[in-house]
Amino acid sequence: AAIFSEAEVKVEVIDENNFPPVFPSSLLEESLAENLPATQIVQLKAQDNDTGRNGFLTYGILNAHGLKFRINETTGILYSNATFDYEEEPTEYQVVVYAEDDGIPEKKRGYCTVVIKITD
Repeated sequence: AAIFSEAEVKVEVIDENNFPPVFPSSLLEESLAENLPATQIVQLKAQDNDTGRNGFLTYGILNAHGLKFRINETTGILYSNATFDYEEEPTEYQVVVYAEDDGIPEKKRGYCTVVIKITD
């Protein structure tokens, strides 16, 4: 006689963190007038094709040039944090911004370089 039993098995499928965040362009150029108080420069928006927390992005800066720049980690808006003088070097800054997902088992990052030119 064949003996068999039934058991209910619950399977939870955890979505792999397949995709890194991607910026529409890896290089942006923005102008910033001299002598401005701290101001909004540009809003950066990356795309992540993962769902859930694997696609939830936060933004950060790799090099803020001595805190001359900051980014809102939720909105991706890049701000100047200082007043710039065109007559003082440098007149151009390269700020490397990243978007990081909240992926499991590892977070993935995408990068965008923003070239900020101080104008006279």
